[in-house]
Amino acid sequence: MVRAHGTLKRGKITRVDGIEVRPSDLSPVWAVQQAILHGDPPEGVSFAEWARSLPLEHNVTRQARMDLLNRAGFHTAHMFDVAAYRARACVGSATRMRDACLLELHPLNVFWIPKPRWQYWGAHQAVKAHFADLMRSYVADAWVDFIGKIGEGVADFPQPDPTFEYSYGEGDWSARADREFTVRRASTTIRTRQVAQIVSLIGRSGLNKFTESQLRAVLEQGKADGEFNTIQDVMLVFNFYRKQLRDDGVLDY
Repeated sequence: MVRAHGTLKRGKITRVDGIEVRPSDLSPVWAVQQAILHGDPPEGVSFAEWARSLPLEHNVTRQARMDLLNRAGFHTAHMFDVAAYRARACVGSATRMRDACLLELHPLNVFWIPKPRWQYWGAHQAVKAHFADLMRSYVADAWVDFIGKIGEGVADFPQPDPTFEYSYGEGDWSARADREFTVRRASTTIRTRQVAQIVSLIGRSGLNKFTESQLRAVLEQGKADGEFNTIQDVMLVFNFYRKQLRDDGVLDY
């Protein structure tokens, strides 16, 4: 498992120096973290067998309900940057591919970050220093073993700064919920039942503009009334089709 980039296309399995390489997005990271959280990693199978069963793309992860961490409002961030390792991982070396896999999936290289501004906080060195200090404190032997495997002096995090404040206010959480959409028309050319149901519910709501919170209320009511057929979270379904609805001229945002 390595992060997709360049010639390593997401979901396109290839071989490098005889090693099977499975380029992916963050999906396998979410799946591994969920297995650890639920205490149900598979028994009696090799890592290679388990890795072959992990999803490579977000849409597969959602369908298999292996994205519960993300649904709960969190994202995963890496202690040692997987993106920065891409160039070195794509030189045709099986050893480098194994290292790239270790960086992507190893539990000690992953920490959870709330979704608001996750890209900023997930890359913030002070936040990484905090989590690195936690790893050193709680699982010292495993941390030393992990650092020894990835090597190259990348373990030199700065010491945690006790004066640094890492927190979220109400505004951080509500920013997305208050984002506005504009209704351009109440019809669609997209031949998908769920899209037709979404557009119909939006049209009958009488709203020309709405926030995500307002849309959720409309779709939840439609689901309760049997007019929006899904077993998933309604906004998860909407966000899956959101770009298509904009491209089709139904919504603007």
